[in-house]
Order: sequence, then structure tokens, then C-alpha cells
Amino acid sequence: MVNTINKETLISDIWKNFFDTVKNNVTSVTINGTGGPNTVTISVVKYSGEDSYLEIEHKEDYPRIIVHSPRLPSEQFTFGRDQINGSIIIEAYATQKEAAAKLISSVMYYLETNRNSFRRYGLYQIQVDTTDEDQYTRGGLNIHVSRAIFRFKNRITRSDA
Repeated sequence: MVNTINKETLISDIWKNFFDTVKNNVTSVTINGTGGPNTVTISVVKYSGEDSYLEIEHKEDYPRIIVHSPRLPSEQFTFGRDQINGSIIIEAYATQKEAAAKLISSVMYYLETNRNSFRRYGLYQIQVDTTDEDQYTRGGLNIHVSRAIFRFKNRITRSDA
């Protein structure tokens, strides 16, 4: 995780905190699959930002987790500080629906259990706003997407202009 969140690099610092938490904790999931009672461990192949839609044509490109850039609307908190009421989208892509769902559940779990770490770096009240899922075909593959939008708060000192 980033040690501090600087106003000058606010977006990238917040993104890096979420990205590092996901990458360091969400590495694989165990699924039952459709072949009966046998379980299979599915490991994440790639973690990336939103520019990673290029390498997704082959089964070997999955599963993958994408952490999008945060959105940072703000409002006045005090005379000298603004409060950011941000959101960030995290998606899990897999060729099995169960794997995508379990990956995003794992993301939700680790963001929840690392709240104290986020708080030390200035991110508060991290919570799931909404989840959804989708499915599409790409390169002859059925791709399953599980998505979660997380809300968070950050307070920054207002610049004198």
C-alpha cells in the first residue's frame, strides 16, 4: 500500500491503495465447477488498471481483476478542508461464473478486513455500494464479469487560491 495519500497525486495514490490490497490478498479461489463434487483452485492470472482490455482473447488470459480509477467528487467539510465522497469500481473476469463471483466476494472481504490499514492512510468508511454481474462472448469464450462499486471518504486540506 501507499504510505500516504498526497493531494498532488491523489487519484493514483487512492487507486494504488485499493490495487495493492486486492493484489496482495486475492490470489485464488476454489470452485466446485460443473463436473461434480471435485473442486478446482483457480488462480488470478493478471491484475491491472482499466487499460488492460487488450489481452483478453484467450482462455489463458483469465481470470483477471481490474481496478478502475477512482471517481472523486468533493464537498466542503470545514473552512480549510474538503471531503471527498469517492467511488471505485473493481471487476473480476473469468471463464466460469462461479470463479468470477467468488473473486469479487474475496475482494469485498479483504477490503472490509483491511479497513484499519486504509484508515491509517486517510481512506474512511469503505463500503460496498452495489454489485452486479454480466456475461458476454469474446474470441469464442464465454466471459463472466462480477463487479462491485465501493464508496469511500477522504478529507484533504483545501488549497489557498
